[in-house]
Amino acid sequence: MTGPPRADPATTDEPDDLVAHLVRKLLDLDYTATIAFGSTTTLLVPPRRRPTQVIDIRPGRGTTAFLDAVKLADQVLDMRQPGPLRMLAVVSDGKLADIEAGQRLITTLHRRGCTVLWLCPAGLPSHTFNDTTTVTVASPAEAIEHIAAAAIAALHNA
Repeated sequence: MTGPPRADPATTDEPDDLVAHLVRKLLDLDYTATIAFGSTTTLLVPPRRRPTQVIDIRPGRGTTAFLDAVKLADQVLDMRQPGPLRMLAVVSDGKLADIEAGQRLITTLHRRGCTVLWLCPAGLPSHTFNDTTTVTVASPAEAIEHIAAAAIAALHNA
């Protein structure tokens, strides 16, 4: 398909352009990682790698390693450095071992321009943090919808 050059999708208000730009960014494996936390932190899918299988992560394993998980994300993805799209999506009830330290870390990311999306599993009592967009999700498909919407909003506001 040919035609006149189009505006940079990151600077336009056209929803289709924003979605296309977002998809390209999300598919750029340099900018994504999957990290699990519970009583420990595990880098499941590092940057520049595609997952080799569907990862099934079950809630309820504790949240003592949350701070380590976010620090690992910052280490491998430069979450606190300026960039076009920086978003941390967390699936947790928010009942961290150290709520105050968790809030300080979230606030630091927020102040540096990183969107923090907190996905609380439905049916679990949860703690809500400041400087996050917090939603309750009942299924992985619902989580994906919220992550995509938050990423589009972050890209649009970048």
